[in-house]
Amino acid sequence: IYPKNYDVLMPIRPFWDYSMSKEEVENNEEKYFKQYLNILKSQPWKDKLSHFEHNLETWRQLWRVIEKSDVICIVVDARFPVMHFFPPLNEYINATKKKPLILILNKIDIIPAENVIGWKRYFIQRFPGLKVVIFSSFPKDQNHLISDATKVMSKTRRKKGGFMAYGLKEFLETCACLFPDKNFEEWKRKIELETLEQFSDSDDLCTGGDKLKDFYSLNKKWEDDYEKKEFLTLGLVGFPNVGKSSFLNGIMGRKVASVSKTPGHTKYFQTIFITNNVVLCDCPGVVFPSIIEKQWQILSGIFPLSQLREPYTSIGYLAERTDLVKILRLKHPSENEDSNEWSAWDICIGIWLY
Repeated sequence: IYPKNYDVLMPIRPFWDYSMSKEEVENNEEKYFKQYLNILKSQPWKDKLSHFEHNLETWRQLWRVIEKSDVICIVVDARFPVMHFFPPLNEYINATKKKPLILILNKIDIIPAENVIGWKRYFIQRFPGLKVVIFSSFPKDQNHLISDATKVMSKTRRKKGGFMAYGLKEFLETCACLFPDKNFEEWKRKIELETLEQFSDSDDLCTGGDKLKDFYSLNKKWEDDYEKKEFLTLGLVGFPNVGKSSFLNGIMGRKVASVSKTPGHTKYFQTIFITNNVVLCDCPGVVFPSIIEKQWQILSGIFPLSQLREPYTSIGYLAERTDLVKILRLKHPSENEDSNEWSAWDICIGIWLY
């Protein structure tokens, strides 16, 4: 996925300070970014380079989120975690910025539980010091998810009109472990209120709904105090289409970010207050450079489908590696019922007819 000298893949923001004018800073960044692209083009593996972000403004958003944040949270899709975890970013945050990093293994409700545990162990062993939190905004089976081989991990369900998620408590505990001097009581109480509201089946039963409204109404006040008060800032970064917006909605218990199937849906970073002293800084999705095949990027949701000229190459790529016909229970579109030969075109027609 990445070359041996993968450190060149990560563009680093050029030096700047407050004595420099805006024009100076931007000119330095533009000059550096051109050099960065030229360095990539000079590498022996240049022809293998995948589709990646060429828009400097998107990288600027990433740089600023990293600078503003006390801890960086990298969100990855649990189906393709290795493809969505960018090692040069991990090294840059740890070695250069000296900041802790949390890996959010998202969408765990759509893969087998043993895969979830396997991936969590892999990242912990492969990247010492990395904190891993397993998360899902939309659990589809109350007893499907487990935190280890024998323990039931989640009994949550999505609440009507809002967002509930598994992983909130683990995420809070991880942040509290990294910053023991910070006060997380308000966040803890918010999670307890959301859980109380979630499991209350009767309208007559006292729930946390009214109290949660108090949290939401305080958001504006917290925003006004942001420049005056010391907050713990959690930076949220990752590839497009890994579920950052749904993760954000799950953390907040309500819709604060729109969700889209289109990669790169969020364009500029936004700050969202969890409590009166904890704020999330959400960065737009960034497609980091790699040397994976284009078909893998398409199948994993990294490559924008709007830029795809035809689907058949990717369908054929997948069919060569999995028994797609059997999995989808397709019938051959040919009049010859005994035909065993399938082309990518046949598979697409078979799916359409199905």
